[in-house]
Amino acid sequence: MTIQAKVHATDVPTVGDSVPRDAQGAREIGFELPDIYNASAILFDNLARGRADHVAVTGPAGTRTYAELCAEACRFGNALLGAELTSGDRVLLFLDCWFPRGTEPVRRIISIEN
Repeated sequence: MTIQAKVHATDVPTVGDSVPRDAQGAREIGFELPDIYNASAILFDNLARGRADHVAVTGPAGTRTYAELCAEACRFGNALLGAELTSGDRVLLFLDCWFPRGTEPVRRIISIEN
């Protein structure tokens, strides 16, 4: 499966992290910057702590709760399995922050290429 898209630098919003790593919100969810970052550990730890309905990420495309993020990750993982990808295959990701209008343009590209 090949997915291609052209993005001009002027179309990409500037993204920055203005929240310090020791902010109260980070402490509340037990976030510490590890030597090796594992986003899935943070996701599943927060689900296990009963925070499924809490906001996990926020950006230009809106917010996602831990439950929504988990559901999207499962759909994405199942799509990769359905494409018969195996360990070591390369995958290019387009993140929400790259698209001011959300991920709809990427979703359209994926549906066309499938």
